[in-house]
Parts: sequence; structure tokens; C-alpha cells
Amino acid sequence: MSQGFYPVSLNCIARLMSAKRIQGWSRRKKPGFGRVSSGRPTGVKNLLERDFTALEPKRKWLTDITEAATFEGRLFLRVVLDLYSKLVIGWSMHHRQDRQMTTRAVGMAIWQRQGDWSVILPSDRGSHHQCC
Repeated sequence: MSQGFYPVSLNCIARLMSAKRIQGWSRRKKPGFGRVSSGRPTGVKNLLERDFTALEPKRKWLTDITEAATFEGRLFLRVVLDLYSKLVIGWSMHHRQDRQMTTRAVGMAIWQRQGDWSVILPSDRGSHHQCC
């Protein structure tokens, strides 16, 4: 008790806050909070099977997004990675995370890796992947 901490109940705190007209603010819920994933669509196979190794280039790509704080606000960076070379082969940056970011990043990767080949590009089925 010498440090100034006293055990009190939540009702006591609520009563004291009410008497002083103090009101707590709850955090805003993030968009999509509470949304239930519908799972994998029927007829779609998991081609990657969590095998994040590649034996040849231009066959397995991954996408990721990150947020960067700047003096002018937030920026989102979407990248496309080649699993074989571990190089960024496409990217897009914007102040808003949207479907066009994914389309631009994948488009850049396709343009840089021109050729007649098939590629595996898995997604986490987030809203930014529902463009194609």
C-alpha cells in the first residue's frame, strides 16, 4: 500500500468516474473486425501446399503488403517476390490499400518476367486479392 496502489472494484471506478463526469473511450474496431472467413472456394486446389522453396525461377511468386508511416501520412507498399531468387519483381505504393495496388504490382512482375510459362501466385484471400 505504500506505493499508492489500492485494490478497488470496477463498480467503484465506474462510480468515481461518473461523479467526475469522466467517460472512457473504446478503441475503434478495425474494418472487417468480426468477419468470418468463408474458407477455400470449392474446386480450388492449394498448389503451394506451404512449400516455400522453389527449384527453378519464375515458377513461384509471393505477395505481401506493409505499411510505412511518413511525415505526410501512411503509405502502403505491395511487393511481389520470386521465391527462387528472393528478389522483388513487382511493387506498388499508394496511400490507400486497394485492389489496384495488387493489380499494378502483379502487372509489373509479369512485364519484367516476360515469357511463356505458368506461375503459382498464392493469396490469403484478403479483400485486396479479390480483383482478378
